[in-house]
Amino acid sequence: EGISSSSSTASSMLSSLGSRTASLAARAAPISTARINRGLQQGLKMLSRSKVVLRSEDGTTLRFNTNKARVSHLVIEQGGEGQNPAVHVERGSQVEIDSCDITCKSYACVVISGEDAKPYIHGCRIHNGGGGGVYVLNSGGGDLVDNDIELNALAGVNVEAGGNPTVSRCRISKNQAAGLLVYNYGLGVYTENDIY
Repeated sequence: EGISSSSSTASSMLSSLGSRTASLAARAAPISTARINRGLQQGLKMLSRSKVVLRSEDGTTLRFNTNKARVSHLVIEQGGEGQNPAVHVERGSQVEIDSCDITCKSYACVVISGEDAKPYIHGCRIHNGGGGGVYVLNSGGGDLVDNDIELNALAGVNVEAGGNPTVSRCRISKNQAAGLLVYNYGLGVYTENDIY
């Protein structure tokens, strides 16, 4: 049990989870795989026997700055207030986030920012953010498909400053400010969403 990887870079970064309370920088080589096995992990807590929880109180919980990575079936929490999101997909990152439960007390559950930041986020529940659910800005893009984005203190999806996502088949509901907010030169394609 523990953390294994086909890349020593990914292994060394993931092994430092305990010292950074699950602030994970996914900088693995394009083909490498990092696996977090079930069981007690440093810097992680188990929600149940089948759920792994990544949680940060002070910083961003999961940060992507790589061209290829995939995470699935995780609970990702950011417990501190302020400017650190639960998930941050940075410039040049083309990652997949599949079937995760993402929540935060900070201003955003998910931030997608920077040129060529194009994640594929699908089957996730993005909820109870202290601010917005998803922010797409600074020429970020990507695909948000079949997600539940709900119960956030501000808008469910915020798009500004050249952000250009494709949002389809999402259920965007019960957000306090708006379901979808596109402003300040925001762009995007929005199809077959239920917004209420």
